[in-house]
Amino acid sequence: MHQHRSVVELNVVHFMRFKTILILPSLLIGFVAASHPGDNTMASPNGNIETIDLDPRSFAPNKGFYKSWEKSFPEECPLFDYCARDSPERALMAVHDAFAFVSEWLPQSVMARLASFPFQKSGPSAILIRGFPIDTDVPPSPTKANIFDDSANRKTDQSTLVPVAESWLLGVSRILGIPVGAPYSTGDRGGLVRDITQNQDDDDVLPMHRDYPAVGRDAKSKITEPEVLILFGVRSDVDDSGAKTVVMDSSNLLRAIDQTDGVLLRATTIQTEIKLPTGQFLPIGQPFHPIIDNEDGTSTVTLNNLPNARYNSPDGGTPTVEAYARISQLAFDMGKRINLKAGDMLIIQNSRLVHGRTKFHSVGSCFDSGRWLVKTYVSNRLWRIPGESLSGGHTEYPNLNPSGWTGTRRE
Repeated sequence: MHQHRSVVELNVVHFMRFKTILILPSLLIGFVAASHPGDNTMASPNGNIETIDLDPRSFAPNKGFYKSWEKSFPEECPLFDYCARDSPERALMAVHDAFAFVSEWLPQSVMARLASFPFQKSGPSAILIRGFPIDTDVPPSPTKANIFDDSANRKTDQSTLVPVAESWLLGVSRILGIPVGAPYSTGDRGGLVRDITQNQDDDDVLPMHRDYPAVGRDAKSKITEPEVLILFGVRSDVDDSGAKTVVMDSSNLLRAIDQTDGVLLRATTIQTEIKLPTGQFLPIGQPFHPIIDNEDGTSTVTLNNLPNARYNSPDGGTPTVEAYARISQLAFDMGKRINLKAGDMLIIQNSRLVHGRTKFHSVGSCFDSGRWLVKTYVSNRLWRIPGESLSGGHTEYPNLNPSGWTGTRRE
């Protein structure tokens, strides 16, 4: 039995924190909110992030949201028992069920906005949607040990901890493309959902980076960079002074850096090396250009900063390393701080934005009630179409969590 699915009417206090947002034409960026009952949206240029506030009246008790959710996701449905590694077909059924439910409850104007978002090279590089109703009974925040301990993986693979929140996550991901698990992952529940929580090692900021960037890969790697990543708030840090997600739009960052640094980071490369428990450093991937100017007129900034890592430049030496440090620090200092609260969803274009995290409020205590996000990746480019060469590195659809995204399913 899934006791965490017990449903009560949504507490009125939950709605009190939302305020009606007027749609100001001067704030709209490439987005016109269609007329739709209960649709309250606002786009903001701050940090090149578009903010959409869902109207709480759409999910009021008299609208029957939770009763509709229970009808759409009975106990035997795939959402509660799927594993993309072992049964991608069942996982895809869970995704489709979530998509059908989201299509019923999310304003059509928001759905239309999301459908084109992964393919746009200008305008906002992230969308923050606030006001999703989530589970009425949220369990304790999982610990890193539970997430990554191999002995627990088979149990966590097929366990949905916050089914209402995860149905939003998977359903919205299907609007954007197809959800996929992280390559090389052993800690994604169901092979698709990763828990982002605090542990004893999180005593510093998470430096700015892009997730699984295509540049800097080993020559034999066939990983396809995910186009989109989604973070969904299940529980915020203990107070507003706690951990916040930091996002920085690459185009804004390039306008802010010193021109000399820009030239250097386009012409020379950086090598990331991660520190091993032995104290030795291991190169991660190949040297990469932090700034690349693309054929379509866009420029991609790649920051591959990792905890306990160091950096060198095989062709630029100390000047390049120092320039890389400056752009990384500038991205963190200028980046927009977002306190993802329960029911907040942040959708990021991975090629156009770098992200990180500020420090947690209190390391070493309150882990079970601390910050908890659920995360998934989205792609439209992983699957082999009929007649395509087998050497292209694509997987058979719907293999949602291949090993390293190379077409071989993890055992």
